Amino acid sequence: MNILSIVFAILFMLSFAFYACLENQTMIHRLNKTFISQTNIFRKMLTAYETEIYKKTRASAKIASSKHKKKEEKNTLKEIPTPSKINPECARLNLWPLLQTGREENQLLYEELAQLLRQFYKKSLFSFFSDQTGLEYRFLDTWLASIKTSLSENPTDPVILEKIALTDKTLQMLYYNMLRGSKEKYPTLLDFVKVDQKTKDKLCLFHATPTMLSIFFGDAAQAVYEEIHGEKIVVTAEMIEEICRQHRAACFDKKFFEIITLARFKHDTSSTMTLLEEDPTTQISFRKKMAR
Repeated sequence: MNILSIVFAILFMLSFAFYACLENQTMIHRLNKTFISQTNIFRKMLTAYETEIYKKTRASAKIASSKHKKKEEKNTLKEIPTPSKINPECARLNLWPLLQTGREENQLLYEELAQLLRQFYKKSLFSFFSDQTGLEYRFLDTWLASIKTSLSENPTDPVILEKIALTDKTLQMLYYNMLRGSKEKYPTLLDFVKVDQKTKDKLCLFHATPTMLSIFFGDAAQAVYEEIHGEKIVVTAEMIEEICRQHRAACFDKKFFEIITLARFKHDTSSTMTLLEEDPTTQISFRKKMAR
């Protein structure tokens, strides 16, 4: 009987040791897979960064002198470009006017920000609050007040939205989730807003992604994107209004065109750029802001 107990004890210890070794090997495999995935993502980021720098510094291409080539280019249908993964800074809502002159002087901008919050976060994040009435306005007021406080304490430092601390702890958690974003449920707030006191440029509609356009035009956003990037040289407010009517999108205030520009001209790029890369196998993604 004693011998049988010893055998069972040895088998138990061997089983435990085997399980520990198996668990250790599984963990090593996961770490190795994650490391390889991260390495591939960083390599893609480096390639994208070098490509962007090359485009900025390369010499201007020579214009073809052949008339035949010019005719071919004219006859070729213009393809609609694939939207960028990240809405560029020139197409983001600038919070600076609200911080400087307040809500009363910038009512349209304030309402567009409220619409942004309702569209992207109401179904996914606002549902955790028992009282959702006017939550977007309550969050906006608290958020803007907190940014003003940060500016008064550090007037010479740039505003880093990720470091803003809200006085209301429940809203702070809401803000954290907005900043973080979710791949499948809602985008990060950082793609649609900025605080830039150096430029007074209007929001560039030409570079805005369909996701950004959906804040303004609802279900007509994709059609507006295609119209802006189509063959027409000039896109007017009347054209966009007609598209919205055809898609039965909600009517918007015509004053909206006072804060955006429809021009296609190139403007100065930001001193920074945000890169986003993802490994399709592991679904791991990284987002990084880099200097141009």
